[in-house]
Amino acid sequence: MVARALRAWSPGAGPSELCSFGLEVSGCGEKLPNMLVEAAQAKTPDSEALQGEALADALRWVLETTVPVTSETGLPLATFWDTLPVLAKLEEKGAERALWSKYPCVGEWWTALLEHGAKQKAAAFVLVAVFQKLIDRQCMHKMDDADEEAEESWFAPVECEAYQSAVSAIYEQMNCGEIPAREASELLAHRVCVLVRKARLVCAERRRGGTGGKGGKGGKGGKG
Repeated sequence: MVARALRAWSPGAGPSELCSFGLEVSGCGEKLPNMLVEAAQAKTPDSEALQGEALADALRWVLETTVPVTSETGLPLATFWDTLPVLAKLEEKGAERALWSKYPCVGEWWTALLEHGAKQKAAAFVLVAVFQKLIDRQCMHKMDDADEEAEESWFAPVECEAYQSAVSAIYEQMNCGEIPAREASELLAHRVCVLVRKARLVCAERRRGGTGGKGGKGGKGGKG
């Protein structure tokens, strides 16, 4: 029911009653990213409608539904990054970077999640884990990704203003004692290590002539 509604998505109209009802009855919210990819790639007459503006609109709804700014886990930022590799299958190549570059709603939702505030339990993800994910994903895809053609930096998500503000807020939590000193020192040590790893990767990419570290369209901001 939900898959059929996704294939017939109408730009600007939001989810149909059939889609909302199917989602409520089936409780398949966590499966929405896979369902969207399957609907977009289905070789059926009705799936032809799920392209261009319709696909971008459906993608926005899937992100907002799958990764609400408040969640039971309290870690929507981590859930967002766990969801991206699935949605990246919408693109033939380029992985998450291509998704980020082609669909502005992806970066917009990342910004919305960051602006909602990084809670203390999310500090480790914001300071360290997000870099680890970006580094690992770039290393995984650098052989099949057209680096010389890419406009977007792999690290654009951590170069944007919203991310820098989230990091500053966490540092303030450390300064005022909301994050205990021992935990803060461990987090900072891990962050230094991952930033060194990122710097080495960026240097290697620049020597190759790739774009692993160049600031793309969404890459303006602080240094992290």
